[in-house]
Amino acid sequence: MLNLIDVDDDASIGDLIVGDAHGQIAWKEMVGARFAQFDYEDDVALIWHVDGRDSPVVIDPRVSCGAPTVRGIPTWVLRGRWNAGEAVRDIRDDFGLGEEEIAQGLTFEGIQLAA
Repeated sequence: MLNLIDVDDDASIGDLIVGDAHGQIAWKEMVGARFAQFDYEDDVALIWHVDGRDSPVVIDPRVSCGAPTVRGIPTWVLRGRWNAGEAVRDIRDDFGLGEEEIAQGLTFEGIQLAA
């Protein structure tokens, strides 16, 4: 049997996950925060606040085939417009998003706007 500790030499791994014949056990503290990132409908985790509850970036399998979006606009679309040289104000006007929403969507895509 291959244990996680055999793959990752981080000594604290053994404190978090136990892979044995009885399955995997993860501490409540480790997974509890992850559960809070989801909105549930009919007891099903549906909308994931992937970048935290303070971010407008969400993943909803019913919107844009589950791509990360900001109010329904895929973050990859924001990145494409930015990479094409468009100004944030033009993107804002075209999609009706706030400049901060656009900035957070671009940050999610790995683009940091100058302060």
